[in-house]
Parts: sequence; structure tokens; C-alpha cells
Amino acid sequence: MQIRGTMEDKYTLLREKGVFEEYEKIHLPYADKAEEDLESLKRGLFIQWYAITEPGCITRINELNENATCKIIRQIDTHQMMARGQMGRYWNSLNHFAG
Repeated sequence: MQIRGTMEDKYTLLREKGVFEEYEKIHLPYADKAEEDLESLKRGLFIQWYAITEPGCITRINELNENATCKIIRQIDTHQMMARGQMGRYWNSLNHFAG
């Protein structure tokens, strides 16, 4: 879908067309399976990362379900992350946002 106009115009059109809702529906099953399926964890985490690194009018992702994002973040093993040095310390500092 080619969308023209300002970022605000694009956001409005994507919201009206239900595109943002569809991505949320894609993300939810990954969160539900993240505990037992590593691939679901990776895919869900990627969607979360992509959603916060680029504007929604580019990614087609707006707001994800907060409970689903927390489920995924909680699956990251903080002890394994500590073995990753500085990146692990950084990740663990963010983990408190997961609740």
C-alpha cells in the first residue's frame, strides 16, 4: 500500500484501515508462545524493537499490547544476559520495565 502525504496523514490512514490493529494481532501469538518457543520469542522481540526504532507510518506498527510486550521481555534470562558483558548489563537495566 503506497501512502502519500504527511506523517500525520499516513498515521490517520493506517489507523482507519486497521493496519496497526493487524500488526498487534500478529504480535500477540508470538508473546503467547515465547515461553516455550525460542523462535516466537525472537520474532516477538524483533517486532517490539522495530516498533520503537522507526515511526509507525514506516513500520506499520503503532502501539503493541502492553501485556504481550511484558511477556516477551520477561522471557529473557537475566543470568544469561549478564554473561554478555556490557550489553547484558544494559538489558538487565531495562528489564525492570517489564513489571
